[in-house]
Amino acid sequence: MTGYHYVLSMQWPGGEARTIHGVVEPHVGTTRQQIFASLIEQINVDPPGGRPWVLFFSLEPNQLEGAR
Repeated sequence: MTGYHYVLSMQWPGGEARTIHGVVEPHVGTTRQQIFASLIEQINVDPPGGRPWVLFFSLEPNQLEGAR
């Protein structure tokens, strides 16, 4: 199973910003959009109010090419 490293940063009206990161190992058939939606739910726990906007999102294979 391939792990994917993610970084998601969001900001809310009023200036509060949050960033989460980690590695997710999705099941076969999982889409990038499903992972994104799951991460939005994680970062949006106890939101400060208002509709946030995404500042940054990255989802890439965690294994570096050529790494052993």
